[in-house]
Amino acid sequence: MACAAQDQQVDLFVFGTMKDAETGKLLDVHAADAIDQKWGRRVQATAGAKGKYELQLVRDAVWMLEFGAPGYATKRLRLDLHGPSAADWIGGFGMNIDITLHREAEDHDLSFGGKPFGICRYDSAAGNFVWDMEHTEAMKRELNAALKAKGESGGDASR
Repeated sequence: MACAAQDQQVDLFVFGTMKDAETGKLLDVHAADAIDQKWGRRVQATAGAKGKYELQLVRDAVWMLEFGAPGYATKRLRLDLHGPSAADWIGGFGMNIDITLHREAEDHDLSFGGKPFGICRYDSAAGNFVWDMEHTEAMKRELNAALKAKGESGGDASR
């Protein structure tokens, strides 16, 4: 089932790196998956060296991207790939998403119960996919409060 979406034409190519939020060190052992929220299709990333990953997604689906590594809290992003016309999809889209992960904490849920840290949708006026920055800013505040409660002064909640 991991290859179900990959057998179709690729409409959105998502790529980037995964790093430790505190040290900035690239994570060599990591996982990035995308789950179709309606049909349950799962796409597993092609993991590369030095923290790199690549995901190949198809249109007309809402994908939940999950990023993780051993000892780190999972981070999720939601990509809604509805909206572009057939003409807009010609040539596909690319999205560079660099992810920082925080180490797990016993008393603090840094994965926020599965809520996405970021939400991205198509904006027909812009002719591109855009991030809901209000949502992201609210999640950054929630993360910073959790890190403060955990006793961390460092780390980067910006990604």
